[in-house]
Amino acid sequence: MSGGVYVVRNVATNGLFTLDSPIFEATLDRSPRATLDRTGVERDSLPGLTVANCMVSLDWTSDRWRVVGVPTAGCVG
Repeated sequence: MSGGVYVVRNVATNGLFTLDSPIFEATLDRSPRATLDRTGVERDSLPGLTVANCMVSLDWTSDRWRVVGVPTAGCVG
């Protein structure tokens, strides 16, 4: 893959937040991303996103947050 840089603008808890299964709302931008084959030829592309609102489910593991899921379609791609 090439590109697909994410910039997180804001993160906040929402009404579904619990300590056992934290869910956050994230506002982010993503630059365009391309999928390349092993020779470097572009096979697919994904347009960039500006100010996308996504839900992110997290888990605290080994002193860091781990993304468990992104239930909002199209945010991560």
